[in-house]
Amino acid sequence: MAVLAPTNEIGKIARTTNTDFYKLGYQTVPVKSFSQVISDTWYMSQKIKTELPSVHYFFAMWGLENPKWNEVDSVKKYIREEAEKLSRPITISK
Repeated sequence: MAVLAPTNEIGKIARTTNTDFYKLGYQTVPVKSFSQVISDTWYMSQKIKTELPSVHYFFAMWGLENPKWNEVDSVKKYIREEAEKLSRPITISK
């Protein structure tokens, strides 16, 4: 998963915990009923103005749907390409 926002509006970016869930492995945690790896969570704050709408985009990729989503470079490339598309105004030709 990823979040895309205007560079000048990005605030703090941090992990929700310092626990290295990947080191702990993929075993299911009984209390949570899911793998520890899914607990590796980050957050981003966004600087917004009351009178203006906030703009951000969410991305969710599933590695079983497309193997390239298991590669960090592929995910970054896809998000960069989408950001480029979103930065251009829509034009209508007659």
